[in-house]
Amino acid sequence: MSHNTQQLVNRLPTYYQSGFCIMLDALHRYFEQGQKRSCGPPLPETPGPDAVAHLEDAESQQQELCRLWKAKEAADNDFVMACDGAYFHTLRRFAPPEIKQHLLIPHLVSVHTAHTVLRSYFRLLVFIPVGLRTEEHRKAEPTSGEIARMLLFRDCMNRLIKDQTLRESAGLAPEDFKWLVVPESAVGVPFFSDEQCRELRENPELRSLYYTTHYRLGLVEDDSDGYLWKAEIARKTMSESDE
Repeated sequence: MSHNTQQLVNRLPTYYQSGFCIMLDALHRYFEQGQKRSCGPPLPETPGPDAVAHLEDAESQQQELCRLWKAKEAADNDFVMACDGAYFHTLRRFAPPEIKQHLLIPHLVSVHTAHTVLRSYFRLLVFIPVGLRTEEHRKAEPTSGEIARMLLFRDCMNRLIKDQTLRESAGLAPEDFKWLVVPESAVGVPFFSDEQCRELRENPELRSLYYTTHYRLGLVEDDSDGYLWKAEIARKTMSESDE
């Protein structure tokens, strides 16, 4: 890296990835009912006091509540890994060309949060990246462009459920998407084969879906261009709020 590039890097702000995470219950419904894919039993419900009210003493209740939360953590994360490893890639591979052209492979977000029962609760989230932001705009509402990219993903997913009645009952609804802005380092880029990377390089329209992670997918050859991409993408993201 050149001296000038290093100086630029030192002056760069912290970047945050904006996007929407998909509620896991909705994804489970989509694949299990809408795509007729065996996803295992329904995901565990969020454990609460009622789940352990049958136990007599407080210590037993706390132990059981901890066990239930650990089981939920494991089941949820296993389902997310299955989505990332097979479900979405398979879905896109067999999608009609007119849908495949616009169907983005979701990213994963890893989140550690303080918890009232567990010491630390680790969650994996299915994340649709839609923009890049600096600290200045981290808490701003989603722009029209960010919302449009989420809706494009949702519409493509729902069109893959061929039966209209089933699409209405098992498809993804707007309330199944939750707005989220996280540090860039928390977002994992999907694994792409050499063939998929070549497809991205040769298809500008498809590549535009992943514009927030060009430099992480190897679509930008020079590191300095990767840093410049961030600044340009962040500028474009927030300029959409004026539209």
